Amino acid sequence: MMDSPFKSLSGGWRSRCALATSLLVQSDILLLDEPSNFLDLDATLWLEHYLISQTRTLVLTSHDQVFLNNVVEETIILRDKTLRYFEGTPREYDIDERKRRKAAAKTQNALDKKKEHIERSIRQGLSSAKQTGDDNRLRMVKSRQKKLDERWGAETSAKGTRFKLNRDMAGYHLTARSGVEMEDMEPKVKINIPNPEKLRTAGDLIHFENISFKHRNAPKPMIEGVSFTVEQGGRCAFVGANGQGKSTIAKLVLGKLLPTKGTVVRHPLLKIGYFSQHSVEELSMVEKTTALGYFLDHFEQKGTKVPEIEARAFLGTFGLGGKISSDTPLALLSGGQKVLSAETTMSRHHFCSLLDEVTTHVDAPTIQALALALRKFTGGIILITHDRSVYLPSQTPFPVINADMDDRWFSRVVVEGSSLSAAGAVGDDAEDDEDLSSSEDDEEGQHPGKIGRTYRVGGGKVKLLENGMVQYVNMVERRLEKRRAAETKLG
Repeated sequence: MMDSPFKSLSGGWRSRCALATSLLVQSDILLLDEPSNFLDLDATLWLEHYLISQTRTLVLTSHDQVFLNNVVEETIILRDKTLRYFEGTPREYDIDERKRRKAAAKTQNALDKKKEHIERSIRQGLSSAKQTGDDNRLRMVKSRQKKLDERWGAETSAKGTRFKLNRDMAGYHLTARSGVEMEDMEPKVKINIPNPEKLRTAGDLIHFENISFKHRNAPKPMIEGVSFTVEQGGRCAFVGANGQGKSTIAKLVLGKLLPTKGTVVRHPLLKIGYFSQHSVEELSMVEKTTALGYFLDHFEQKGTKVPEIEARAFLGTFGLGGKISSDTPLALLSGGQKVLSAETTMSRHHFCSLLDEVTTHVDAPTIQALALALRKFTGGIILITHDRSVYLPSQTPFPVINADMDDRWFSRVVVEGSSLSAAGAVGDDAEDDEDLSSSEDDEEGQHPGKIGRTYRVGGGKVKLLENGMVQYVNMVERRLEKRRAAETKLG
């Protein structure tokens, strides 16, 4: 492998090479941008352990919230083109933000009730003063109205201390009180994947029968004796260490590789939508084409002309609306936007979606939206993933606030049929989410997840995991614990 061309390596081994060049450099500051992308669970857990042991300053950017929660001590949040600083992990920031939002809502509700009571008493007092001609009462009512207009607002500062005008509202203002500050929530991400028409003929989408594959000049097969079936509407996931043959299985499914032994049977009407782990790299090389142009060209090459207005509407459901889709070149989009651009081309009229590392580069809210969309998808799904449990953001309506979830959340929701909340572990902070609700709760209930199968790829074999992702993660963690114990014993 060390003598192989870099381009021939899997995404995980490319990431390992890039990481090695950075970690071996002696430096005061280590700056890592999405270091866990494409890494398998073994490598990610090793990297966490290594970074925690470092004494130099670490600056990390990552969409892997669990990774960040396990490594960082301070968090910088970029929102609305502004940096916000927080002493603690992203999980602690999320908990703090939800508590502040809940307290602000409670305070605002109390102020609204108090204001309604005062306004009612002012109306009654004004009516009574006019009827009796009581000038003193009229002056009192006007004084209360003036106080309501000029001095109404929060009676405590953002820090919880009693409000003081010269300290808490320096400068010129139209009133002598500030309102209750409630930060705007980020808009929810919603993704809609069209369902395929029902196949007119019966039969499985894909069937592997005793498949083996060996690269030319390789000493032994990459995979051997592999058998599995994807039924119509069925789903399965393949997990395992980097370079063990997961992407090879994907290429065999697509027909890009031919098996050395065995038989691959595909439904005669099968159309597969494919997302490659290298899709982002490929789009980065496209200089001038926009997401809209890429989408239209893709289907035109396949003999399907999509009206531009329909294409724009479809791209908009993936968060690529407006000028982002029509004016911004693909090369200038973020990694997550490139992922969504590639996903749009494999999300129309396919009977099976083959997703190889689809969550890489994508933020947590988008992963959640994608999981819900795939959960509703009626076609078949083949998922190849290293994605760990996703730490759900504060706007989630689901009580899943625990950074120590021990499974891979995305795969459990999409493939194993778990609900969005059951796929994680409910933490001690779940009670803070009692008031959070959304139409997505009902949406999930209307589309119960299908129960698929999870396979582990390793040592040339493909093994069915009876307990799915939980079994796989526990297996990896036990192996790493034994390795660390052995290293400690050796000194």
